Amino acid sequence: GSGWTATVGGSASVASTGGGRAKFGGICDQILGLQVVLPTGEIIRTGSRVNPYAKAFCRYGLGPDMTGLFLGDHGIFGVKTEVTMRLHPLAKSVVHFEYAFRSEEKAIEAFAEIGKVNELATSINLYDADYVSFSAKRPGYAYLSGVEGEVLGTITAQSEKLALAQKEIFDEIAKKHGGEELEPKRAKHAYENTFFPYNTYFWMRRDSGIYLCLANQNSADSLLRVMRGYREFLKAHKDVVDKYFEYQGITVQTYMRHITMSARRYLPWKFDMDPEARRIAMDFWTKEIDFFIKNGAVHYWIGKIVGDRLYILVSKEYHEFLKRVKRALDPNGILNPGLFLL
Repeated sequence: GSGWTATVGGSASVASTGGGRAKFGGICDQILGLQVVLPTGEIIRTGSRVNPYAKAFCRYGLGPDMTGLFLGDHGIFGVKTEVTMRLHPLAKSVVHFEYAFRSEEKAIEAFAEIGKVNELATSINLYDADYVSFSAKRPGYAYLSGVEGEVLGTITAQSEKLALAQKEIFDEIAKKHGGEELEPKRAKHAYENTFFPYNTYFWMRRDSGIYLCLANQNSADSLLRVMRGYREFLKAHKDVVDKYFEYQGITVQTYMRHITMSARRYLPWKFDMDPEARRIAMDFWTKEIDFFIKNGAVHYWIGKIVGDRLYILVSKEYHEFLKRVKRALDPNGILNPGLFLL
């Protein structure tokens, strides 16, 4: 995800996640404190370093969590000039896993159960039937023909014994749900090519077009309902989807104890150059944003388009509270004006 390619400040400002989310969570779970320049010019610290006798080791125990106030704020409250983060030891053992299922529903059940018992896997991914079918057409992946769902990922630990013990638990769960263990070539490829060149196509304009993906955070127990609802949504807009998009399918990632679901879709390059096609694509994207919000999702990334739709639909009380905080910290409205309809 963008957490692999973002700057530290940018990542903290959008509450980004990356390849270690299943084990460690996102960047905000790693941050112990900040130094922030407020729009009024004051420079403040948050976390344990507000105590002049303390090191930066904790962000709690000081009253309200003021570090959290600035995380995911998209820069509307202040400019982050320093971020203190926890460090994790480099793993000594890496083990990959990959399972194929003839039933998408069984794959979802196995994915959910594996996520619940996970202690050491840094990534746990689910590929739906559409994405598996899309992948099976690529060179070298014909063995996926007839597969309705995949669960795959990577375990990292301080010893091979620990890593294999975690995988053994996953193996038993996958087998219980009818999964077939595969050579983990896709899991290994994703892990070994996290930074370059595997990940760059997400965030750069390429010949294939613009990657229009919505990454939505959901509760794990809502996954099957939301996936089925999304397919009905696509059917209702079939003419637009078939004409303007290359739809690949849905991928899902475990984020500690909840999930991030991504609907993967490209707007081909020829349409990106067509103003009418761009208008239709943005109209479809807006409807898609509303669908996920109304099905209980919160978005992994926000920005102007998603932010406007989100704050039309959130409770008025919360939006008014956010406005008051914004006015208190940025009375002249100079930072990222207009975002979140502020």
